[in-house]
Amino acid sequence: MNKPKVTWAERLDSIYLTIQVVSLQDRKLDITSDKLYFYGKDGNGKEYEFEIIFREPIDVDQTKQLNARWTELIMKKQKPNLWRSILPKGQKNWVQCDWDRFIESDDEDGIAGQFDSSGMETLETRGGQEGDFDIDNFDIMKDGAESDDDLGSLDIPVKIPEDDLDKEAAVA
Repeated sequence: MNKPKVTWAERLDSIYLTIQVVSLQDRKLDITSDKLYFYGKDGNGKEYEFEIIFREPIDVDQTKQLNARWTELIMKKQKPNLWRSILPKGQKNWVQCDWDRFIESDDEDGIAGQFDSSGMETLETRGGQEGDFDIDNFDIMKDGAESDDDLGSLDIPVKIPEDDLDKEAAVA
């Protein structure tokens, strides 16, 4: 079975995990305080599966997720501290660092800061049992979600001074 690309970043109190499978189908996601299990197929039918046993426990009731292009999770740690790896000591590391969310360890303000969880929903449990929830009942995007259409034109006119134009003509 294949493992998808999985990235992670951490703050003192939480973990941000991204599971990168596009056009996900037949998804199974089970999160408990000590592990995460994932299974799914991409749009071509290729199967992916993995299990992560966490270095320390997380608070399942505080876990949030967003299902857009990929599955993104923010999981609160039960005890605030830096793990340095999401996997237990001695286990080969196959989970990659999420450099877009990475903060230097000496940046105390950044480590204490929160991940942006706007647009994410709290996991809803059925029957109150840890790890037992219906993953297919989550909205892919919340109403009013922003899109890149709001960016406008990124073309910026550049004016070259007349003197520089003359130099370029002389070189050619």
